[in-house]
Amino acid sequence: MGNIELGPQDRALRSLLTKGCDILYAEGHNDFNHGQVSARRGASDMFWVRAAARGFDEITEENFLLADMKGRVHAGKGALPPEWPIHAEIYRARPDVGAIVHTHPKASIALSATKGTIRPISHDGAYFSPGVPMFTRTTNTITDSETARLLASDIGDAKGALLKNHGIVTLGATTKEAVIAAILLERAAELELMVLSAPEVDPSPPSDIDAKQRFIFGRVAMQTYWDYFCRRAERASRHHEPQAQPQAALQGALQ
Repeated sequence: MGNIELGPQDRALRSLLTKGCDILYAEGHNDFNHGQVSARRGASDMFWVRAAARGFDEITEENFLLADMKGRVHAGKGALPPEWPIHAEIYRARPDVGAIVHTHPKASIALSATKGTIRPISHDGAYFSPGVPMFTRTTNTITDSETARLLASDIGDAKGALLKNHGIVTLGATTKEAVIAAILLERAAELELMVLSAPEVDPSPPSDIDAKQRFIFGRVAMQTYWDYFCRRAERASRHHEPQAQPQAALQGALQ
């Protein structure tokens, strides 16, 4: 472990990542102890990532490791998650990305098993326009740098990707953006599944998509969404609410 001097920036990042884990749990993204959230440490080649073998519902600020692009741990206790190369290679390829979420939400996995894609059917889908790539090179856990580099290449400049029969990856300039993007992608996937059998789908026109991205998903709006999801996660914790589940209509669409 390297001798890294930690400061207020690191504490702030771990606090945001912890809140992001609370939100993802409350929004139904938990899958046993799988999935990760990470945040780049400033403009460096290091990032804080959730340690392995813990569910989103049991994460504290102490459950994050500071790793570099080669998988070396410089701070924190625990083991790196096996999918750490996903985070390293995306950060390497995308200097604009400050945070990454990788989860296994149900609707997105179901959609990834079809020929479906994410279209601007709703506000959620419009956020990802012009589209969400589908990573099909493997359906297995991505634990090596070569496959992770292929994933980063396939993502290009998109805001995320569907991993075939596996899950999702979402990117953001900040932790808040990456977490909200994961929620939006799962919501968009649910709607895509609902219209799979429809003879024709009429998505939003390009002019409306541009307006939605500027207004509905502008900086001020995204902050209000983060604040809302923080309050929702706190309520779920207080009242021990069960995880969110896909709508009943989703099951009907898959039958």
